Amino acid sequence: MDEFVAFVERVQGLIPPFEKVVVAFCFIAGIALIIRGVTIASRSTGNGQMSSLAYGDRSLAAIVVAHIAVGSLLIAIPQTLFTAVASLYGDSEPVAATEILAYAPEMLAPASTEVAQKIIVAVLTVVQFIGFVGVVRGLFLLNQAPQQPGSGLVGRGVTHLVGGALAANIVVFAQMLENLIIG
Repeated sequence: MDEFVAFVERVQGLIPPFEKVVVAFCFIAGIALIIRGVTIASRSTGNGQMSSLAYGDRSLAAIVVAHIAVGSLLIAIPQTLFTAVASLYGDSEPVAATEILAYAPEMLAPASTEVAQKIIVAVLTVVQFIGFVGVVRGLFLLNQAPQQPGSGLVGRGVTHLVGGALAANIVVFAQMLENLIIG
């Protein structure tokens, strides 16, 4: 059991560097999307026909707006995540995984040993990271939606955003479940 706890703690220790890599990737991708959107807009407005020009079945105006909007959200990904969480929970930011025992004490009472608490905190840290990545994935899906109309990318993107925000604040979600089930 000690080896498993050590493994779980090592995985938990990898999450902060991975979060920094994802934030850096989002910043670079956001800048690239904004540049691409401005480039597409400048090429098409040279003819003075931005709103009427179509790129196949797709409107160039919608593609430009999507690139610039999603690029802006990616550049500010920490604030984007906090806003998504605040929209769902009414809190200003996600709660740390270490606070799970304060938020859902009755539901986790059977796992009151130190080893169980370490495992729970590590698993919740991983779930929060997966939620963060889910929000990023949702933004990329929403960026692709104007280029592929009718493909369901808007629905999938919104689903990733909502699910990612729920997972990013899994601690408060656990408290809500405890209040619902236990009362």
